[in-house]
Amino acid sequence: MIEQELFAHLEANVSVNGRIYPALMPQDCAMPALVYLVVTENDEQLLFGDVSHIRYLVQIDVYAKSYGAGKQLKNEVKNALYSFKYYPIGLNVSESYEQETRLFRQMITMTIQEPK
Repeated sequence: MIEQELFAHLEANVSVNGRIYPALMPQDCAMPALVYLVVTENDEQLLFGDVSHIRYLVQIDVYAKSYGAGKQLKNEVKNALYSFKYYPIGLNVSESYEQETRLFRQMITMTIQEPK
């Protein structure tokens, strides 16, 4: 599964002390932390119906208590993604501040492609 490979790669290459979560971050989680999610999964089919590869739209959210810490961690995640065995296509970053939790959020979205 692509999620397991992505988790293992992030855990080995990003310094968040194991705070990498699928889909949802626990309440009162220590910061900084990452949340990853496969948003969509698309089978790319050949003319005769065979699947040549699978394309995933992936989102990784970086949460931090300060803007600077979030930006620094976002850069660390991006560097890790560029060394992932499934190279990211169209990597995009947006950011926000979550008033309720008082956390800065860097949202990384990208497509990765896995041969079938």
